Amino acid sequence: MSGAAIDEPVRPIALRPPAGKNNVVKHFAVDIGGSLAKVAYYTSASVNDAPSSPSNRATRRTSDGTPTTGPATVVAAADDQAQEGAAASAAAVSPPPAAMAKESWAGSTTSLDTEGPGGRLQFIKFETKSMDACLSFIKEHLLDAGDIKCIQATGGGAQKFKTLWEQELGVELKKTDELESLVRGCNFCLRHVPSEAFTFKETRQPPYQYLNVADEELFPYLLVNIGSGVSILKVSGENEYERVGGTSLGGGTMWGLCALLTDCESFEEILQLCMNGENKGVDLTVGDIYGSSYDKVGLSADTIASSFGKATRARRLSSGAPPAAAAGEEEDTGAGDGDGGDGTKRPLRSYFSKSDMAKSVLTLISNNIGQIAFLTARLHNLSRVFFAGYFIRSQPYTMARLAFAIDFWSHGEMEACFLRHEGYLGAIGAFGFGFPLGEAAAGSSWGENWGVELASPDDNIGALDQLGVSLIPLPLLSDIHGYEADTINLVANAAHREFWLNTFVQQLPATLARLTECFETSKRQKEQQQQQQAGGGGSRGGVGGVVGSGSDSGGGSGGGGGSGGLAGMAASVETKAQLDDALATIRHSVEQHLHFIRSEPSAYSMLSIRSLLDFREQVVHENGFLDAYCHIKRRDTDLALTLYRDVVSRLDAVSDWAARQRLLVDGVLGGNCFDWGSAEVVRMMEAGELSFDVALSKIVRPYQVDHLEAWLRRLDVLRSARRGATDGVQGYRKVVVFVDNSGADVCLGVLPFARELCRMGSEVVLASNSSPALNDVTHPELLAIMAAVGELDADVRRFAATGKLRCVESGSGSPCIDLRRVSVQLAHMCADAELVVLEGMGRSVHTNLHAQFSCDSLKLACIKNEWVAKQLFGGGMWSAIVKFEPATVAAAAAVVSS
Repeated sequence: MSGAAIDEPVRPIALRPPAGKNNVVKHFAVDIGGSLAKVAYYTSASVNDAPSSPSNRATRRTSDGTPTTGPATVVAAADDQAQEGAAASAAAVSPPPAAMAKESWAGSTTSLDTEGPGGRLQFIKFETKSMDACLSFIKEHLLDAGDIKCIQATGGGAQKFKTLWEQELGVELKKTDELESLVRGCNFCLRHVPSEAFTFKETRQPPYQYLNVADEELFPYLLVNIGSGVSILKVSGENEYERVGGTSLGGGTMWGLCALLTDCESFEEILQLCMNGENKGVDLTVGDIYGSSYDKVGLSADTIASSFGKATRARRLSSGAPPAAAAGEEEDTGAGDGDGGDGTKRPLRSYFSKSDMAKSVLTLISNNIGQIAFLTARLHNLSRVFFAGYFIRSQPYTMARLAFAIDFWSHGEMEACFLRHEGYLGAIGAFGFGFPLGEAAAGSSWGENWGVELASPDDNIGALDQLGVSLIPLPLLSDIHGYEADTINLVANAAHREFWLNTFVQQLPATLARLTECFETSKRQKEQQQQQQAGGGGSRGGVGGVVGSGSDSGGGSGGGGGSGGLAGMAASVETKAQLDDALATIRHSVEQHLHFIRSEPSAYSMLSIRSLLDFREQVVHENGFLDAYCHIKRRDTDLALTLYRDVVSRLDAVSDWAARQRLLVDGVLGGNCFDWGSAEVVRMMEAGELSFDVALSKIVRPYQVDHLEAWLRRLDVLRSARRGATDGVQGYRKVVVFVDNSGADVCLGVLPFARELCRMGSEVVLASNSSPALNDVTHPELLAIMAAVGELDADVRRFAATGKLRCVESGSGSPCIDLRRVSVQLAHMCADAELVVLEGMGRSVHTNLHAQFSCDSLKLACIKNEWVAKQLFGGGMWSAIVKFEPATVAAAAAVVSS
């Protein structure tokens, strides 16, 4: 996390200036310290209004304020063709009386909130001595397109530079309390930024361990802010804190001492020296004094007995010649104390390398702060200590010394915690004084976006996107605090990391080709639409074209709905020149990101398959491709719908209940084969070698993980226990299914499976993505598919009309899912579910393979990657996973007895 340089030349940062009403700088704030000025600025929308993680759409709600969950929203959410088909289907199901004219299948009236997507919080820093550069950036990028009259400022420089800023910028600089801003910023990041806090230990693999800090466990804590000096705060509540200690020996002390000793002119120079230094060349250790460790009192030989202690012995220990300069150092020949042996005077510091002296200063300051922090925490009976401030800079050695001090003095009972936004807490907190950041976050979660071109890339933090949807933990998790979404930690597992980094590099040409195909297909469709409109032609009939409106689901400027843009793309990519520029930017961003990860796997917080997939989606969305697979999803779904009646007819013809369930599970696994994220599947589909029947032939029992019979026995127990129940339920009362892909996956696999559950009396909730990712089906698309299937299947039509079969957006915009962050609607709707089904590799293998639930769980996936199948399951290509895990004994007994 030190921000090491990349071998290849790094392009200069070229921030996209705000343009139009959808990208206006709404507000910004600054934290002006003695060393650095940190700026946090907020734009009203992302560059292309693109969904970068979960949906940026405002949540649709019914007339009484409850979240929309049924197919009623298809009219508001899908494109023109899907609107007509769905409306006709809904009318055929249940012609509404005049008093309920706005109601449809699920019996809820809907309206689309048109306020649009959320905003984006970004960060940039400047050295305080280069204040002109900071002011120039603000003038050019932050004030030019907005209407800002007052900005919040914190830090010592807020008063010192007040007159200069107001004269240069023509705005009022309103000072906010420094410590209150710090606490506000820290609480905001801990509550709303995923993987914000982490611990660090050099001897642990991986050394970085990210924390899930739950709201109820957050307070109280100790916050140690290391700036020029050090302030230590006890934080007891959201805005409740007191300063309980501090020291004048902080970052300013280190900079000052190092400037005197090494002549470094910047903090970055000092840190670079420290990386090449060895403090034991200057510090006196226990081993230097005793010749070995001092076991009686528990002091190892390398324990520092006296910082800079060897300076007193310099002339006696040295041969007279100064040490060779370390890499990047110049020989020190200045005048000073000491005898060079020839009667000339040279500085005493010349007996030591600059790198060693800088490392010794850093060690001295860090150890001192760590010990004071421990003593303060013990005095106030606090077990959690967070370190913040730009002194840390995510430097491993600095964190290691602070962590060592806490661990050493607490005898392992405490652990130092660090924050990824450590240097920007004051700016974020000051921002909240002038803009309702915390209040806005209460109704809208935040996600980190690495797809943007960062203003200060060496900070190793992404932009924070306001997602337009509130995300909370899934209540079905048995242990929310112990839950880990990702199956493989790619930082800890070098073999998996290397495989996936190579895979993403190898897939890049195919990704760019797919984006080009999206552009060309969308352009042809637009030309055809224009020709039809000119000739007075109408939309196509039948069930075709119900999918592909994902760009509309993201609130983007492209796609269907009459915006005039290309389907699935932002208005920023409408010409070949714009396409070429977008593809070049995507290629560069992905290559640079992956190159950096190879050298520093922990650079961007938790590294996993999920984070790599999310990053790729973010880069693609950020550069104008809001739904790059919309045309593929439309085509695949249209084809699957033509097969639907035949598939369900074959299933219905099987009278044996258990045999039918086995075929239904095979169907889900077979449908899951159709995944455009798999290179082999893509090859087969493009060659016309993969049909639904061919996919079914790939699913062979016994499955690689085969718990199917255990699940059937469990289901049979429920059927027996509930036979004759007055509510007609003969299985699970409620089931939530996390669906994966569009096309055959959802149409021929998931929907027949859900239909069977509904026939047993279950209420089935289908949870799908809020925004596009690969060929995963989105919530608006699933609603349109439900409408089309309703025209083909009276059972599905009836189940939807009675609320037995419902749809809800998951809150995710990823091929994977973190169940700590799902939509409020989904969480509320499935709180009493008795079975959760996770379908697809992304949701049940890459993530959640080991997730435990308070209800029964069924994980279904077909593995479309031979290496993954072998590494995780000892299988091969097309390995099938059917993993059933019952609820806890107590919970299971309660379900049966009910």
